[in-house]
Amino acid sequence: MCPRIRSSVFSVPMGNSARIDRNRELEKISRSLEPDAAQRSTLLNAAVDYSESYLGGLSSARAFRHTEDYGSDLYNLQISDQSHPIENLLAILAENVDSIGVNTPSKGHLGYIPGGPIYPSALGDAGEPEEKTPYSDRQGLG
Repeated sequence: MCPRIRSSVFSVPMGNSARIDRNRELEKISRSLEPDAAQRSTLLNAAVDYSESYLGGLSSARAFRHTEDYGSDLYNLQISDQSHPIENLLAILAENVDSIGVNTPSKGHLGYIPGGPIYPSALGDAGEPEEKTPYSDRQGLG
């Protein structure tokens, strides 16, 4: 929580007028967290570029990658009131999460039974509600 908010949100009791004024002040602070159209476009494009790069590299990805630092850049990332550039965050994600450990979408992982990013399936899953199966109406299922 932002220190400016944390310091006085739940402080001494206030009258209605003071609460309304405080709510307006907090609303201004919280609105600063919402990106405008240009910022949303930048974030979206960076995320799409990253995912395309990730998916494009799967055919040559190793099934397992060990590192000595176990993704320490992720753990050492300083969380603060100041934002980090999306490019820096995605670089940390790539190096410290997506490229280390077991890589189940790799063709070298256990004979490659695709359990990872099957792109059309992921798109379909994102918008489709779960349907009942013929067996889901039986006792204890579904």
